[in-house]
Amino acid sequence: MTVLVLFFRFMVIGTFCYGGGYAILPLLQEAAMKYHWLTKSEFVDMIALAQMTPGPIAVNMATYAGFKTAGVPGAIAATTGILLPGAVITFILIVCFMRFRETRFMKSILYGLRPTVTGLIAFAALKIALVSLFPEGAAGLPLLEMFKSIEFKAVLIFAVSLLLIYKKVGTVPLLICAVIAGILIM
Repeated sequence: MTVLVLFFRFMVIGTFCYGGGYAILPLLQEAAMKYHWLTKSEFVDMIALAQMTPGPIAVNMATYAGFKTAGVPGAIAATTGILLPGAVITFILIVCFMRFRETRFMKSILYGLRPTVTGLIAFAALKIALVSLFPEGAAGLPLLEMFKSIEFKAVLIFAVSLLLIYKKVGTVPLLICAVIAGILIM
């Protein structure tokens, strides 16, 4: 039964994750918390690990959540569930896009979707920041108290990471530096 729940829940997530990648994080987090597949800390750790491994973040997270929940069959079910709708929908959209790409209607659809996906990504980033930069439970505190509890070492790593990204340091060197910083600072 757990394997079927994994397959169908990840199929639903895969069906409604326009934009993929970080846009899917709110849906993944909601499911992970609702079904107790991952804790908040495991979810954030999994985002970091999914960045370091090849493949889309959603597939990596589905595989991990499935494996943690139901072993190899769970990993296969979750991975298949998240990939299947995207493959089918992508095929249908490619056919439609190729046929109608120059129409005003298609351009209007994309115009409306872009800022919405940006909002989804921003919301996911905010939730990740709350877990990454503040101690557990800080999100429930009043704003001033929350900022008094900020983890300055994590903020330092975050700020240096932003600077290195701005300077166009590659992802792999950036992640290696983050691992070393985490080991040295913590």
